[in-house]
Amino acid sequence: MLASGMNTPTTLVQVRPRDHNCYRQLPIFGRFLDDFVPWAFGRGYTIHTVYLQLDAVRHLAAWFRRKGRRSIPQLTEDDLAAAHHCFSTGRRDPRYAWGLRGFVAFLQAHGRLKPSRPKSLSRAEQEVTRFLEYLRKDRGTAESTCSSCQRRVRHFLKFLGFDQDKTALRTLTLAAVHRYLRRVSAQYQRQTMQHVVGIVRGFLRFQFMRGIIHRPLHAQIDTVRTYQDEHLPYPVQWPELQQLLRRIDRSTPLGLRDYVVLLIAATYGMRASDVAKLTLDDVDWRKRTIQIIQCKTRQPLSLPLTDEVGTALVDYLRRARPAAPCRQIFLRWRAPIAPLSLPGMSNTLRRASQAAGVTLKAAGFRCLRHALALRLLRKGASTKDIGDILGHRSSISTSVYLRLNVEDYRFELQWPYYNVETFWVLDLRRGSAARIGQYSAWWRTEYIELPAPGFRFGFIRPNDGLDCFVCNLEKDLSCGTLMIDSGKFSLAARLDHNGQVWCGHRALTVCALHKRE
Repeated sequence: MLASGMNTPTTLVQVRPRDHNCYRQLPIFGRFLDDFVPWAFGRGYTIHTVYLQLDAVRHLAAWFRRKGRRSIPQLTEDDLAAAHHCFSTGRRDPRYAWGLRGFVAFLQAHGRLKPSRPKSLSRAEQEVTRFLEYLRKDRGTAESTCSSCQRRVRHFLKFLGFDQDKTALRTLTLAAVHRYLRRVSAQYQRQTMQHVVGIVRGFLRFQFMRGIIHRPLHAQIDTVRTYQDEHLPYPVQWPELQQLLRRIDRSTPLGLRDYVVLLIAATYGMRASDVAKLTLDDVDWRKRTIQIIQCKTRQPLSLPLTDEVGTALVDYLRRARPAAPCRQIFLRWRAPIAPLSLPGMSNTLRRASQAAGVTLKAAGFRCLRHALALRLLRKGASTKDIGDILGHRSSISTSVYLRLNVEDYRFELQWPYYNVETFWVLDLRRGSAARIGQYSAWWRTEYIELPAPGFRFGFIRPNDGLDCFVCNLEKDLSCGTLMIDSGKFSLAARLDHNGQVWCGHRALTVCALHKRE
């Protein structure tokens, strides 16, 4: 971004004082260059980039002249795309292909190009279009979900060879669907495969409703088995986050932007999508509030504007935010100037930690919400207050973050010797229960004291190195959900009204531990 000043060139005459008339007389594009130069500077391009773009336009005009094109009405977006492909793969300097991007964007923004010629859709693309129209109109699906469904259905139809065989859907069998799911299952985890199976089932349901598929295959596909709260989210520890914020170099525009982004996310627990779409209109400086519509839940959320966040925002707006007509607060720092995308926002924590030299065990943006929830819990905030700050409508959503408060209840007993009678034990590595008969051995036991009356979980490490888990029931328990983290493994246990311990869909028999005399 060029600094504003009296000597900053803003017109074609100032950029090319000697040969500006030659550029104005270029065929096809010469009359647009006087408007293009200030537009390019407004998008954040440097003077050296504008030099390159002007030279690229000169080569582009000569290329179209050899093709017999004499005026802009004869050109379409497809013609510019073909020229860009030729410049990037031919003998010309490949920098010209990069320089053409800015000029093509200028022509599109000002409506100077005809739209691309309509292309005939393949048979598979027609089916994808019908399915997406059904999702938008009949199901009310969000655009982000439609994009995910579009990619997955395209891949599924390509696997079936639908473009080559028009009867591929009519003759589709359950075995073929299972073959596809087995193939893609090698690439994804179980949680992701659950979404893949859901998209495939939705597409098959749509085809069954249309009468293309005569059997309800969607009802014969089992979803991937996952368990609620089977994995512990890993938060950034609050001291680590504070150390990172102190070490960020705020003397540079990028460093100051990253600092404000992480400060807002850590202070309010905002999602990356909410921070990326934060606009100048969302900040009410007089009432000292931040009011947003959450992207995930589409519900309004009002948060107080703290002094620290307000000061950082003012500093960023005055010193680091590029001048741009858009209302989004956080913009790209490289040309072309545009609102910061969601992938760019999500990568802020990882980039900032690497630049500051702070090593974090978790670098995802969501872990900042976990860190805030855990900090508020340790300061005595109620579940309702934490849920209101995070924008949750249900306390169940908030409890996902609160189950991280394991270290506050963990302690190691000084009774290393126990005699273990017959009981059921849960192997953390296998995620299953196994019965152990009459077995006596010396055990080293670590207890986790949990906020439930008379209930203790024991993490036992026997001499053979097996990492397992047992529970000891001393009194009646109320219903609740407890999460245990062994350091390397984690599991979720649920207590019903009868005091029965459940892990996922499996009930565990309570064991008894007796101190060996």
